[in-house]
Amino acid sequence: MSTSIYVPSADEFTGSNADYGMLSEDEYRVRVESYKRVNRVSQYNPDGNETIDFILKPIGFADDEDADLVDENGAPVNPEKHLIFFYDPARLGVRPQIAKSRKFLAAAMNVPADGPIALQGGYDELVGKEMIAHVGIRNGRNYIIDTRPIRKRARVRTAEPTTTKKSLVDKARETFEVAEEMPF
Repeated sequence: MSTSIYVPSADEFTGSNADYGMLSEDEYRVRVESYKRVNRVSQYNPDGNETIDFILKPIGFADDEDADLVDENGAPVNPEKHLIFFYDPARLGVRPQIAKSRKFLAAAMNVPADGPIALQGGYDELVGKEMIAHVGIRNGRNYIIDTRPIRKRARVRTAEPTTTKKSLVDKARETFEVAEEMPF
């Protein structure tokens, strides 16, 4: 006796992303809203040791905080939209590459990922911290590909533009003018 199974297509999908809008693949500024401890069995955690789900709220695009967040169809994203970062405290290594969990902590604390990371107040210290998250789409759901700290760049402005260096366009024009004068 067989049981029939029907799996809806992406167009018919009515899961949580349908209610909150699915973000397109891009980099977003996110804030850690909360976390919860979970015992999850997975390929990388066969014993079901404790992992942590960090709930992140997208608050803007990484390159333009003031732009309105829209889903992949251009509709406004529900203000309740959140992302989950699956953090594994057993995976904090730096070799052969820096672990995603370690990058997440470093991004939240705005410290180098290959150096020491100290959380005096435990995971509660991360609530409210902001970072940049590269969000992707897999199996009809958003997931976090990678995280990085928010870097504030100092701008140095001068009253007058520098006249000692020529722009690339000016250099290109001069090159073509010289080439036209050549008798080849």
